[in-house]
Amino acid sequence: MARIKPQQNIQPVRTAEEANEALKELGELKRITADIENRMNDDIALIKTGAAQEAAPHNSRRAALENGLMAYAEANKDILFKDRRSVKFDYGELGYRRSAELAPKKGSTWKKILGRLKELAFTDAVRVKEEPDKEAMSQWPDERLELVDCERRQKDTFWFELDEEKLAALP
Repeated sequence: MARIKPQQNIQPVRTAEEANEALKELGELKRITADIENRMNDDIALIKTGAAQEAAPHNSRRAALENGLMAYAEANKDILFKDRRSVKFDYGELGYRRSAELAPKKGSTWKKILGRLKELAFTDAVRVKEEPDKEAMSQWPDERLELVDCERRQKDTFWFELDEEKLAALP
């Protein structure tokens, strides 16, 4: 299949009257697409609600079975996992996986820990995301921007605004 390069789609506007009509039509099109999206969102919400209701008893049963397996494993931990970390059954496997997580000691917080890391210069354990602060740099004079190989570029950005009140009053 041959590749097709899409053409730019432009509706020429030559007069102030045509510009006004274009704005009117834009408002109508915006209203139509908003209605379509609202109907779509309503339909999606209905489908999600239906699916959640349909899945609820299955999810409840799954949770009960998972909790039952965990209770069985806990009650029989000394027997089932005496020499091993898992037990194989015909339809699956269950077991315990050793894991470790870091947590602040009693009476401490992550904020205090960060302070201690900085105080002891353990910088390898401190995340720092460095990036230019464009907002601060936008206040700089052009000469200072030049020093860091940056420049201020002026550009005109086209915009339009619809008069929602007048458009809402249209039939």
